[in-house]
Amino acid sequence: MMARVKSSGQSLRITQKRSLIGQKENQRRTVKALGLKRIRHSVVKEARPEIIGMINTVHHLVDVEEIAEKKKTRPKTKQTTVKPAKTTKATKTEKVAAKPVSEKTVTKKRAKEVKEKKSESKRT
Repeated sequence: MMARVKSSGQSLRITQKRSLIGQKENQRRTVKALGLKRIRHSVVKEARPEIIGMINTVHHLVDVEEIAEKKKTRPKTKQTTVKPAKTTKATKTEKVAAKPVSEKTVTKKRAKEVKEKKSESKRT
């Protein structure tokens, strides 16, 4: 736990330790700008001069810990290949049925079909 931060170049874990009730408006905005939302909420920030200045502004409201910077690695993703589907001649209704559609689309189409059937029955 550090009261004030002076050095830069490492990562810092900033934890809000006190309430913002009764604090000055600029201190409230500073804590919000650091990304803290509530007591015991922590964020990790790079120790840049602007972040250090914000911490020094609200040093009585937050705890600051230097943390060892972990090497950022991208998670390995499994590469998959998608084979194109074999195409055959299909009728219009088969093409519509082959397309993946959402439930909303299906219900809209069904509602439209019912409406058309009602209008046909009224005509006859």
